[in-house]
Amino acid sequence: MHRPPRPARIDIDALVSGAYGARDADEVHEWLDRLAQAAAELTDDHARARLLLVRAVLAAPAGDPRLVRADAEEALARFEAVGDLGRLAHAAAVAGTVARQLDDVNGSLDHMVRALVALERVHDDEVIADVLHELAVSCFHLFAYDRALELYERSGAAARRLRSRWRVERSQHDMAETLVASVRLARIVGEKVDDEARLLRAESLARELTSAADTDEYLLAGPRLVADVLCEQGRPEEAWLTLIAAPPAADEYPSSVRLAAEARCLRLLGQPLRALVGLDEALALVAHRPDDPEALFLLDERSLTREACNDLSGALDDARAAAALVWRRHQRQMGRVVDDVWLDVEREVEALHVTRSAETDPLTDVGNRQALERRLDRSGDRAVLAVLAVDLDHLGAVNEAFGPAVGDEVLAAVAGLLRLELRDSDLVARQGGDDFVLVLDGLDLEAAQVIAERVRRRVAGHDWTPWGEGLRMTVSIGAAAGPGRDARRLVQRADLSLFEAKRAGRDRVAATG
Repeated sequence: MHRPPRPARIDIDALVSGAYGARDADEVHEWLDRLAQAAAELTDDHARARLLLVRAVLAAPAGDPRLVRADAEEALARFEAVGDLGRLAHAAAVAGTVARQLDDVNGSLDHMVRALVALERVHDDEVIADVLHELAVSCFHLFAYDRALELYERSGAAARRLRSRWRVERSQHDMAETLVASVRLARIVGEKVDDEARLLRAESLARELTSAADTDEYLLAGPRLVADVLCEQGRPEEAWLTLIAAPPAADEYPSSVRLAAEARCLRLLGQPLRALVGLDEALALVAHRPDDPEALFLLDERSLTREACNDLSGALDDARAAAALVWRRHQRQMGRVVDDVWLDVEREVEALHVTRSAETDPLTDVGNRQALERRLDRSGDRAVLAVLAVDLDHLGAVNEAFGPAVGDEVLAAVAGLLRLELRDSDLVARQGGDDFVLVLDGLDLEAAQVIAERVRRRVAGHDWTPWGEGLRMTVSIGAAAGPGRDARRLVQRADLSLFEAKRAGRDRVAATG
């Protein structure tokens, strides 16, 4: 009997990696078509959500923002359903960015809250660095500069833990940009800030990029940032020398920020007519984003330049346009809204910490029996659930040979190894003594056995000699799977399987269907 060929399996990881590697607009369009075709063929919610998120990220710079937002929000909902918190945070950040571009400030802030709360339970520094950076950019465009600085700081800290040089440089660049912007905005609206301290910090960050950046983009941006700071400090001669000594950009056409920096120097050096040419060109480059902070600063600079050219009518027109941008900012009550939302984030995070503290085993920093009970209570609506019962082999002998303190350290180390093999949505709980229970949503028995075997090999292959010469640790694991409504019965069956694994010689996995 002739059987039709099976459809080719879609390699999600390869698609995601290839799409993120797109180098120009043509490649982006090509990948968007491939992603759309693949997404239409997928039935797996999580895989489809991953492709929708990539499509949103790729389309965001030039695509229809409404379609981008729809993709990001659908991906967000699907990630939430399967408990993928890292990608949920990323999707929420992208949705927040696009909502802001659509002038939906409340929607943008709601998504920012979801991203920040989700990040509290994410341990992947790459995700943390990139999502916090995305949120910081949104705060920058909402003129919430202090919040943006806070998020850039946290993003940079995650990048340093990750040892990602370009991410560290990205944070340094954007912090310097934000510090200078905060000083300029304060001058425009008549607010008082510590100009000197902010500019000194911005100068330090910019000079470090100028001398030590590994990434061409930030190496070239460093002198321009230094020049911006020097102009704000009333040192235009030094600023101009810094700009003309900088290496040329790879792009044939100067950016709006470079044109603005040159124009500012020329005005302060008494050449306003030359400055005006660059400012007109720079404003034309940002005409498609009139609410961008850069547009505000360019209008303010051109107003000052036109005044220096004795074009008082033009100067007044630009001043009015800049004031209108500031008025829209106040009309939306950006500062108050963002602060209110931040309080909501802090309350939710504090509540999350209180809950985690009450449900966390202090020795191993994993869930305790209370956390396990709550998870089992919430498992009734799960179609399938897997439970692993894990027991350390011969921990009593370790206590006798090396002391109880070493035994406690080994327990904590094993708990950390267990977490490495699980998703953020899975639960690791210590029942007491050297017994752990792992609750894995959405996995059948076969998949649970694969996870259990990976856990067993990771513990057995770990280097335990730092805890004691000749020390070797293994675990025995019992696995069970079934409907979520039988969660407590699954724990009992996993315990029976664990007993079988220990009786068969330990350092092995046994399973009950």
